[in-house]
Amino acid sequence: MTTIGIVVSAFALMACGSGDEDPTAAPTNVTPTATVAITTTPTATPTPSEAELAAEVEAAYLAHWDAYAEAVLLLDASVAEAVTAGEELEALRAEVEQLRVDGVALRVVVEHDFQVINVTGVAAAVVDEITNNSFYVDATTKLPEEGEGSGEVLQYVTYLERINGRWLVVRTEREGG
Repeated sequence: MTTIGIVVSAFALMACGSGDEDPTAAPTNVTPTATVAITTTPTATPTPSEAELAAEVEAAYLAHWDAYAEAVLLLDASVAEAVTAGEELEALRAEVEQLRVDGVALRVVVEHDFQVINVTGVAAAVVDEITNNSFYVDATTKLPEEGEGSGEVLQYVTYLERINGRWLVVRTEREGG
């Protein structure tokens, strides 16, 4: 048995290379491939300048006033939830509820003279001197559309925080009373 295995193996080796052939290998078609290494460098999000931050805060502050005016006219604090949070939102809810109890709504008419101060990437404050000519209207009809306000000048400091990428008004303090 062993002898037959050796003879068969030797015969197989002779069949593979008889010596009559050219030892040069037959040409094969090889398609060259290029390996490209792509490297990415993480890019940092540019930090906004103080002027850009102040502009963002200003826009958020005025959007808050628009939402506040709508909330106290419609007696619906939820319209301000996108621009108001925390203590300020709770105060607005209480004000809307009191207006509802009193059977009136408020048409907000104010003139602002404000400045953004102490702005960072996450917090800011706005100092505002407001001339208030707001007046009460019927809770249902929202009339009158025009009225006489007091013209009272009020000073406020309003605090905003960047929450989930948005500037929200979180607290307002009235200066001088």
